[in-house]
Amino acid sequence: NACEDPPIPFGGFITYLPPLKTPTQQRAAVHSAGIMGSRAARLPVGLSATLPENLPPATTQEPDTISLPPGLHRIGERAMYDCESRYYKLIGSRTRRCQGEGEWSGRPPTCIPVCGRSDSPRSPFIVNGNATDIGQWPWQVGIARFYADFNQWFLLCGAALLNERWVITAAHCVTYAGTTLTIEPDKFQIYFGKYHRQDSKDDEYVQVRKIREIHIHPDYDPGLFDADIALLQLDSHVQLNSRVQPICLPTEQTTRENLVEGKRGVVSSNEQI
Repeated sequence: NACEDPPIPFGGFITYLPPLKTPTQQRAAVHSAGIMGSRAARLPVGLSATLPENLPPATTQEPDTISLPPGLHRIGERAMYDCESRYYKLIGSRTRRCQGEGEWSGRPPTCIPVCGRSDSPRSPFIVNGNATDIGQWPWQVGIARFYADFNQWFLLCGAALLNERWVITAAHCVTYAGTTLTIEPDKFQIYFGKYHRQDSKDDEYVQVRKIREIHIHPDYDPGLFDADIALLQLDSHVQLNSRVQPICLPTEQTTRENLVEGKRGVVSSNEQI
């Protein structure tokens, strides 16, 4: 039996290693080598140790070194998993072994994005719309809309990155004014890692994506702005780096810890606040 290639987790890679020899196999190999050496040493004087001619060639390849077709792995072979960068965390089995029934041991691993981490120092308190450092809020996303009358993109709204394919923003940013009717996705352009409002100042670390789908909260009220939430699915994954990282979603524990009187919060935006 053999195992087929296991799936490679998004944001990760696999390194394959040969089977580990058991202590019994190691002792057997040493014992076998000792027997052959002792027999050669006890040959009677005058006898040649040369093999007779016309014998079939000896097979020196051990069973565990025989090659298999691409995509197959022999019993005992190990698959070592890791994530491609420090912006991902491995969940699941880091090492899996090809088992006798043709299945891999352990639990299939996943590389999940590390959220809420900034590589830039944060100011303890920002007031009056002070400018931030580049990369200080790596989950901050900019949404630009195209206006045909001006033949130009205008950066109008902010958003937050949830993972490599999804962004959360306000519903009023992607709907026609006073309605729940969504604007066509191709009228938007999404910026990641952007610091300057002017596109001409963007560097190579700025990533730009299009929107594949727009999902408006079913209870969105354009008059009262209740449930003013929308989810945007990107047309392709963004690459996580020091300038592009996801925000953490609240949990029951973080809600209890942070939503208390006297606790400070920070509002980030692509515009002056």
